[in-house]
Amino acid sequence: MNTFTNSDTTIVNEQGLFIKRPLFWIVFLIFSATYIVLSWLSQQFVYNESLYFRSYSGTLTNQTIEGILGFQSRFWWTGYVITPILLSFKILFASICISIGYVLSGIEVKFKQILKIVLLSEIVFIVAQVSLIAILFAHLDEVTLQNASGFFPLSALSLIGIENVNAQWAIYPLQTFNLFELFYMLTIAWLLSKNSKQSFTDILNIVLPSYGLGLLLWITLVAFLVFQIS
Repeated sequence: MNTFTNSDTTIVNEQGLFIKRPLFWIVFLIFSATYIVLSWLSQQFVYNESLYFRSYSGTLTNQTIEGILGFQSRFWWTGYVITPILLSFKILFASICISIGYVLSGIEVKFKQILKIVLLSEIVFIVAQVSLIAILFAHLDEVTLQNASGFFPLSALSLIGIENVNAQWAIYPLQTFNLFELFYMLTIAWLLSKNSKQSFTDILNIVLPSYGLGLLLWITLVAFLVFQIS
């Protein structure tokens, strides 16, 4: 029988899935480091100097482009520093949304247990990031900053094409509506069901509306801010 263990330190199921409390931070650091490495790879092999010159050669002077690259070279470390912060926010946000769903459903579950499951499910977006870099690298001769900035594998924006989107505020929602988000929710629901008495369908009926509504509110906020700025 699958159960949430009463221990504060371990989640266990019949197949041996577990994550001890100290290992939570090890997994978090590994995922953060993975994102940093992927970011470095994309800077080295996709978003390099050649891409900038190819993207702006018709609109900016070489001196201006070199100035942009020089500015980035001085502050290259900022993106790596905020990576763990952004990952923490993302995991906490999803966990809070799903926790609210459990509360409204009248099912008791420890928040730390949801937090651990959400962390493990982040592997879906790591796969998405690897896919993104691989696709951009495979089409490097066709990639520009303009079309690469809005591209995301298996998203609504990738189907429509960023060049066909006239409203700047619509880019982020179309980019966020992607199959990886769906896989993410399915993974969370599956892992939660493997560690509880509820079926996968029952847990999915909690995860989809709770996380989905939270994601929708976040997308609306970002789109509104972009609309105001633009």
